[in-house]
Amino acid sequence: MVEIDFWESRARNLECIFDQLRSQKVRKMAEILERTESSYFNSFKILFQDVVNALKEAREINMYLKPLKSTIESLEESEFDQLEPRLAPVLHTLCLVWAHSTHYRMPSRIIVVLQEICNLLIRIATEFLGPEEIFKGESDEALQKIRYVIKVLEKFKEDFEEKRNTLHTYFKETEFVPWEFASSLVFPRYNCFLGRVRQLQDLVETTIEFNRLEKIEIGGMKGKALSKQVENLFGEFTEFVTIFQNITYNCLDIKEPAFKKDYEKFKEKIEYLDLRLASIINQGFDDCGSLEAILKMLDAFGTLLDRPIIRSNSEPKYPLLIQMYESELDSTKKMFDAQNSMLKDAQSLVLHVNMPFVAGVLQWCQGMRERISLIRNKLVQLNHGAVESAEALIVFQKYDQMMELLKTFELKIYTDWTSSVGEVSELNLDLPLLTRNDESKLISVNFDPQLVSVLREVRYLESLKREDIEIPGSAAGIYSKNDLFRQYLANLDLIVSRYNKVRETILDVEYPLIEGQLGHLDIQLDRAITSLNWKSEDVWAYIEETRHTTGNLEQRVSSAKDNVEAMNNIMAKWCDYPLYERKEKRGLLNLDDRAAMLEARYNLIKQDGVKIQEIVVTNLTLFKATEDSDHWRNYLDYVDDMI
Repeated sequence: MVEIDFWESRARNLECIFDQLRSQKVRKMAEILERTESSYFNSFKILFQDVVNALKEAREINMYLKPLKSTIESLEESEFDQLEPRLAPVLHTLCLVWAHSTHYRMPSRIIVVLQEICNLLIRIATEFLGPEEIFKGESDEALQKIRYVIKVLEKFKEDFEEKRNTLHTYFKETEFVPWEFASSLVFPRYNCFLGRVRQLQDLVETTIEFNRLEKIEIGGMKGKALSKQVENLFGEFTEFVTIFQNITYNCLDIKEPAFKKDYEKFKEKIEYLDLRLASIINQGFDDCGSLEAILKMLDAFGTLLDRPIIRSNSEPKYPLLIQMYESELDSTKKMFDAQNSMLKDAQSLVLHVNMPFVAGVLQWCQGMRERISLIRNKLVQLNHGAVESAEALIVFQKYDQMMELLKTFELKIYTDWTSSVGEVSELNLDLPLLTRNDESKLISVNFDPQLVSVLREVRYLESLKREDIEIPGSAAGIYSKNDLFRQYLANLDLIVSRYNKVRETILDVEYPLIEGQLGHLDIQLDRAITSLNWKSEDVWAYIEETRHTTGNLEQRVSSAKDNVEAMNNIMAKWCDYPLYERKEKRGLLNLDDRAAMLEARYNLIKQDGVKIQEIVVTNLTLFKATEDSDHWRNYLDYVDDMI
């Protein structure tokens, strides 16, 4: 640092001069001048005293500036992103120098040091930003660097003012001497550089904002034409901004006049583009058919809406958003009133698709809540005075009232369900597993639809993942056995279908053959009809056993019926073609080989007869019948009649 080096050099030089003045030759010369009462003696005395005073001053200043040298060197060796925490120690050291060094306690000297520190920060910031890369690299990365530089430079000025205000705390034993010089004397070049960096920030931020236009598509009747205008506008901007990408000068050099001219041209062009863009946005606003479409369009333009020209031109449109939102709330209230009236009249409510009653109502309310909340949040995010107006506050009060109505409606539906679900569940779990129709003797699974409803409600309520919804313990307990109940139901449905199939398809001639077996099965099923319920402990073992018994009987009966069908198919082949055929269509029967043909047909029937006898024997086994029983003879007569 020049100032510190200057005082180090001055102290060394004065030390040499002082040593020369104290040499033997000079002392002897002084004695001669004094004895001869020479007119040069007084001048020599003054010269000597000036050297002594200057040396004393240089020694003191050099002593107090040495600690500052290490802090300055720390700044010089640091990367800019490590600079911020090292600024305060530099100013702290300067305050100590000012408070303790009587010779350096002069505005002209402290201002020089501060200016050199400012120049050092400018140099480090310039190296950090890389002026040749600001417009050629990624805009987001460049903006992040620029904002950080501005933050650090502003922080140094804030720290300076803070130290100026607290400077009195450094004077412990001597009289306080404030920094009475103006800040503008310290920061003339620094402020110019900071202004240049802010101009670069404006350039990069504008570039980023206008780059949003590349992907914007406007809907509505005029959407295609407006989107084309946006595309053309973006093309003009891209073409113009290339001026800065191709510059050959240092854009951070505050003495460079070319940047000022280019920046002024840029601002003029952007002002023109802002006016055109404001017109496009206003047309898109008028063309959008709904509040959601308008908010979607505004969200697409993002921070471009905050540009002063665009904001002022679009100002009259924002109050309309509040009016449209009020209409949306009124529409929501009408739908809510219709839903509430259907509840009072015991009509079918509008439910969310495929959901049970309670979960469907809750999801419907959640959908209505999200519908009005999403729009409200987007309105608030606009950060516009219109959303803070008296009219907006009234509309937002409507929103709060609507939210409260939905909450109360939800609570009523849910409370009514929770108050009865426990009793309903317990009563239905005490029901037997099966029921029997006394007339048809058919059976059915006795799992009450109310229990199915409870299980569906709990499943969908859990899927909603609502923290404010607490599922009743009784319902949660039933749902914890959901997989078990599903296993029970699947197997009971299988038992019922097989049993009822036997009952419905058995022929009168077949029934006596399995009457005993069916009777034993009915006795087994009576447990599920009379004593076993959904809470019994041995249900699964019973179901497995009954499923096996029912399945075995149904399989044997079905096989026997299939065998009878096979016999019919065999006999049907006998009629597929005639015993005798004509040689020609209108000729006589061919009886020349009638004996052979008759013999062949008899042999075929005999062979098929053997197959039929084998099938009958198989059915005897399937029905578990006794060969000499009357019931079996009746069955044989049935087969003979069929043949």
